[in-house]
Amino acid sequence: MFVDNSPLWINNLKEFAESYQEKFEAFFAKTVEEANAQMLGHRFSCVVLDIHLGEDVSGIDLARWYREINPYMGIVLLTSHAREAYSMAIGALADDCLSKPIGFTALAATIENAIKNRTMPHKLRVARFATLQKLLPHMNAVKYSHRICGEAGSGIMEGYLAKDDMELAWDIYKDAEVDEFRSIVGMASCRGCVGYCKFCKSGRRTFKRPLEISELVAQILHSLHGYQAMGVFQGFKRLEINSSDEGDVVFSNLDNFCRMVALFLDAKIPTIGEYLIRKFIATTIGHVGNLKRLINEYRELLDWLWLYISVNFTAEETRAFYMPGTRGTSLVHLKDVLWEFGELTGRNVTISDIVMKGLNDRPEDAEGYFKLFGQGPFDIKLMALQEGSLAEVGRVTIEDVIHFQELLIQAGFTADRIRIRTIIGRDRDYGCGRVVPEKRWEELG
Repeated sequence: MFVDNSPLWINNLKEFAESYQEKFEAFFAKTVEEANAQMLGHRFSCVVLDIHLGEDVSGIDLARWYREINPYMGIVLLTSHAREAYSMAIGALADDCLSKPIGFTALAATIENAIKNRTMPHKLRVARFATLQKLLPHMNAVKYSHRICGEAGSGIMEGYLAKDDMELAWDIYKDAEVDEFRSIVGMASCRGCVGYCKFCKSGRRTFKRPLEISELVAQILHSLHGYQAMGVFQGFKRLEINSSDEGDVVFSNLDNFCRMVALFLDAKIPTIGEYLIRKFIATTIGHVGNLKRLINEYRELLDWLWLYISVNFTAEETRAFYMPGTRGTSLVHLKDVLWEFGELTGRNVTISDIVMKGLNDRPEDAEGYFKLFGQGPFDIKLMALQEGSLAEVGRVTIEDVIHFQELLIQAGFTADRIRIRTIIGRDRDYGCGRVVPEKRWEELG
């Protein structure tokens, strides 16, 4: 479809279409209203949009909407100005931008390239989903609605649990801080969370139920389906599946999570398409009994499982107050079982700490961490508390996090064992890596 408000250019484009009628079936629109009507009535392989349409809505506005409607459609922009002025739109919204006047040969080649670039990922996706036949019956456990993309290559995936019509959200994002080829699916394991952490909004919600195996699988399948459409995930990626969003997988859904991992391994999904599933991460506040069960009953899966433990407080009374789900959990006993996991797998366990100014960032807190985790197979991951998560804690800056990192080093940790996370938490409404789906879609924009 060609969209241009200039009668002269519409005539030129019609002449072009006649010259290439064996290759293209062309449609034309002179107004936004005509273009939208055509778009809703057809499934185009490519749309060529003039940027300046002489209306309140520009060609870039249309490109943004059309990309949402059909991620696998080529989009070419036309402009009477310098192409470089619209370089930001190329890649994000359009496959290319041409400056008028345009030769027929160049226009034809540009359209063909745009169609090829957009349909190739679709072909790869079809091939990939053919490999997923064993898992496709699980797709309908979550009725996927739409995604909301962030500028940094992150996005919230949303849907409804088909079983009970509950709203669910999970997220996908890049981790360019660590590895530009690393992408993560942060999935929900439960509806609600038994941790009831006071600094986490999903923790403050009533626990409903653990998700079924199909509901876990469906989140990953929908994420794989959406990666290409988000553009920033095109190309080979090392993919990680992290149960970091809503719910505590070790506390409440260990068996279904492990069976889900076994399903992916059995279907030979870790090496499909352009994605290599590198690991499955169980993020938890720690349940000693279930961690022992993980080690003893699911030993054949340990090569694929990583543990992230949300500790946050080394004084057990304080930890039990702010993280009520940890009551009765001895940090010493937790450390012992995590040490066993690390020795069996040959990998370090990640100890997560959300820095909360005045609550857990003092020298005695750093010393408490070193006393517990200074020796053994442990790394420390630091991140800032999301602003507003706790009334008694002010805004935590990256400087506050770096200061606590320095205290940990003074306590005895080496710098290579401490990592600071900055990409998660700043633009999301959760404190512990957990997405809050109670935000309505219109609020998220």
